[in-house]
Amino acid sequence: MKKLIKLSGVFLLMLILAVIVFLYQSLTLYQPPLTQFISMNEKQSFEPFVEIDSKLSCYRPMLDAEAISTTQPLKLLVWNVHKGEDQGWQSLLLNYEEKTDFMLLQEATSLQKLPQLLQHMPNQLFASGFAYRDMQSGVATLSPFSPQYYCSAAVDEPWLAIPKTSVSSVYPLDNGKFLLMINVHMVNFEWGTSAYRQQLEQIMQQLQQSVDAVIIAGDFNAWNQERVAILQQKMAQFGLHEISFSPDNRLRFNGFPLDHIFVKGLKAVSATTKKTKASDHNPMWVELTFD
Repeated sequence: MKKLIKLSGVFLLMLILAVIVFLYQSLTLYQPPLTQFISMNEKQSFEPFVEIDSKLSCYRPMLDAEAISTTQPLKLLVWNVHKGEDQGWQSLLLNYEEKTDFMLLQEATSLQKLPQLLQHMPNQLFASGFAYRDMQSGVATLSPFSPQYYCSAAVDEPWLAIPKTSVSSVYPLDNGKFLLMINVHMVNFEWGTSAYRQQLEQIMQQLQQSVDAVIIAGDFNAWNQERVAILQQKMAQFGLHEISFSPDNRLRFNGFPLDHIFVKGLKAVSATTKKTKASDHNPMWVELTFD
């Protein structure tokens, strides 16, 4: 009997190893992130931009960027779409499309074909950290506006070695100033906080640019008090404040909300969340005005 149990244990271990090998053979990692600017208006090319630092890959599209009005509200949807694995995500995005200026999505995939689905959001920035069986996954920023330039960065998950990505984009404003938008999906699987701190430092490095209004939003995976403290301290250091929601239906783990929106140079007129079964996260929607 002991011999049988031992053989069963060996077989189970070999099976687990075989599954892991199979999965990793189907996996392609992108470090730095595979970054694409997709426009349905016309085919756009881009050229590499001067790097802000060695950990950021930056690009300038070969097109003129339309200025965003500072006298009109800026409306933002932020949502982890769970790779489009749940029914109803298309309908939810379409319902928000006409009343939204920017969509910041996490766990977006290439198979969702978001620019084709969302006709009022013809421009997509997509920074992918990995592809599984040729399906790229990462963060996507969609808008009718084109960025003046954009950057992407990533930090590897300590346990899984899969890159977690962020993509930032800079837009001209009609007052001659600039808006910096950063779409974030933070490291999750880590007992300590070293990789979490590293990614947050990487993201905040971009605030050294000459910009006047800033939005940093996404899935921060701030699921314990230590991460929350690190996040709040860093945002306060750079003069950003957090948006509060009513009602607040954000996904929580250990009692802490995972998704956040931080702003500088803007204030919230309205900020809501919506319960849905179209993802494991509930979307955040906010209407902002410029200071």
